Amino acid sequence: MVSAKDPMTKLPTLIGCWLALPGLPATAQTLRSLTAPGLSWATFDHRAQRIVASGYDHGTWEFDGTTWFARPDFGARPGLPWYPPGAGELQILSFDDVQTFRIDVRDGHRWRQRHPLQPPLQRHGMAVVHDPVRGELLGFGGAVLGLGTALAETWTFDGAQWQQRFPLQSPPPRILAGVAFDAIQRRVVLFGGSTAAGRLDDTWSWDGTNWQQVVSSSRPGPRDFAAMTYDSIRQRVVLVVGRRSPGAPTDHWEFDGQSWLAMPALPQAMADLDPPIGLAFDPIRRVTTLVGGSDGDTVRGDVWAYDGSAWTPRAGLAARVSPPSGSTLAADPGGNGVLLFGSDFLPPIRSDLRACRNGVWTTLASGGPGPRTMHSMWTQNGATYVFGGFDSSWNPRNDTWRWNGSSWSQLSTATTPPAFLWQTVAFAPGLGHAVLLGTDSNQVVSTWMFDGSQWAPVGGPGMPPAGPSTSAHDPIRNRVVVFATGAQGAASTWEWNGSQWQRIATVRTPAVRGGLAFDATLGRPVLAGFSPQPRPRLYLWTFDGLDWTPLPTIGDGNSHTPLEDLVYAATTDPNGRLVFATSSGLMQRVAAAAEVLDFGVPCGRDAGELRVRTAARLGSADFALDVVGVRPGQPLLLLGGTQASSLPLFGCNLLVGGNVTVAFTIATRQGTAAFPVPVPTAPTLVGLDAYWQGIQFGANPVLATTGSVRTRIGN
Repeated sequence: MVSAKDPMTKLPTLIGCWLALPGLPATAQTLRSLTAPGLSWATFDHRAQRIVASGYDHGTWEFDGTTWFARPDFGARPGLPWYPPGAGELQILSFDDVQTFRIDVRDGHRWRQRHPLQPPLQRHGMAVVHDPVRGELLGFGGAVLGLGTALAETWTFDGAQWQQRFPLQSPPPRILAGVAFDAIQRRVVLFGGSTAAGRLDDTWSWDGTNWQQVVSSSRPGPRDFAAMTYDSIRQRVVLVVGRRSPGAPTDHWEFDGQSWLAMPALPQAMADLDPPIGLAFDPIRRVTTLVGGSDGDTVRGDVWAYDGSAWTPRAGLAARVSPPSGSTLAADPGGNGVLLFGSDFLPPIRSDLRACRNGVWTTLASGGPGPRTMHSMWTQNGATYVFGGFDSSWNPRNDTWRWNGSSWSQLSTATTPPAFLWQTVAFAPGLGHAVLLGTDSNQVVSTWMFDGSQWAPVGGPGMPPAGPSTSAHDPIRNRVVVFATGAQGAASTWEWNGSQWQRIATVRTPAVRGGLAFDATLGRPVLAGFSPQPRPRLYLWTFDGLDWTPLPTIGDGNSHTPLEDLVYAATTDPNGRLVFATSSGLMQRVAAAAEVLDFGVPCGRDAGELRVRTAARLGSADFALDVVGVRPGQPLLLLGGTQASSLPLFGCNLLVGGNVTVAFTIATRQGTAAFPVPVPTAPTLVGLDAYWQGIQFGANPVLATTGSVRTRIGN
């Protein structure tokens, strides 16, 4: 029996889910980043049991110790993460565009914005930390906007209201101090910061009532922006880097409650790491995790883990590489990754071939086809090919190149397609050739087949329209699918059966431009593309041979996330999963696992406990929910909804909403009620979120309700 009340029995929490369009199943797709995002804060989310991180214009992400996963919630700004007492939800204290205090609440599903009462005057650079012993946030210093003078004010926040405190002793004024909570000492530790006169190197502690200066014979050098966190296993405050004087070393210090201890030098790869940096301790994996950082004006995607003895890279080591517009992707036949070639529309256009393997970019070769953009690249019979595109002078090209895994070679073919303005290529193993569809400068559309060494034109009636298009091979139906947006924006869907084109009269047509690739985990081609309508975000669509079906969308029009960028290219990786490139990095759609997550509390006498008998997986005939601990013979309702809710209901709260279904039964003599819910085998149900709650009418005073459980279907 899996109890939703016992966190030790919870299944792994998923990330990367998003809400469906109205009227559609809330199928949640999980995306992971193949490259580390640029981030500026981090914390450990006890509900997800993962590091959660975010940053300006970089959305929300989760890290499981090896891999980044996109969390396309409402975008939280950089700020201080904390858990209000009894709330059970992650909150971020941050500032909006006019620098007023606000709270972004993450309830496990999305970010919601709240505005607390009586906040301090608009300011920046306040050091804020969560004090779990006293159940409040502590804030110190900062500078009021427009005045610029550093302050020495102390404030606390209880989750609803700010209050200024007036301790007998206080640190001098400062901004941008480092701060962490020392759980073993039950005190807040504050270090450094800066004023108009320079950076500081003093240490102070807060006991809930007063500040006390801590004198240590050794201590970190003057700095602000220091990244600090508390290692609960080793019982030490960890401090890393910060903004220091020019030439000062990139160092690592620890505070044992009495003194600062200098730790061994950081690895050379961390030597030029500058703020903003996110630092958080992961008690599950027992490591301090560092994310983000910068190198001058370059946002970095570094992830390092410290186990108490050494720092080791975990993902995205070195500068974050974002696939530029005009580049193309192909499966990496020489490794478990993808290849990227070419560069941006704007000079300088690149000519290097790069591979993304295990989250790390590697340059395989330079030269070859030379600088190229808007070309085609595909993998065919163990080799990678590039055709056409534009060179660095924006001259259209019609040359063909082969990458054999170690070197480039230009092919000499008996016949050659013309130079195209727009083109798309897909290799169809079942048909024995690659299919090229192109539009030349005279708006003439032509089709060519490529067998690995020679091109051959293909005639015949019916042809997709002139203009941009994207294509992918569907191995299940053995067809090449083309989504043509057309030069005039009139999108249409076509298929190539090996000898001719056929237009498919679909009921729905995606209003996006992006990349198309086959996803073996769904068994269908998936179109990933950005559209400003109905909201500016990235959309995913699948094609079953007859019509397009939208998958739930990513992002939200109220904030910018990495998943709102244009999609430049898409491909299928060697594992058969969709990979697509945006300006924020490579994204991969991965299979979802089943999940059980409880929220809310019971209400009323003998409300009972709602339990999930087994995890929900495709085809599970034994998936069921049980209500235990109720009065025998009591009538019970089980409500299942597509959304979480919190609506007043006769003194309790209705915790499910959206499209709600109701089941009825009578409690047994043992005070239990069973609600079987068989799960179909439809692949589109993977990731489906459902919210459940039990209700008893006629209980004291009017009704009683269980807490709520969210289940997610896995595969």
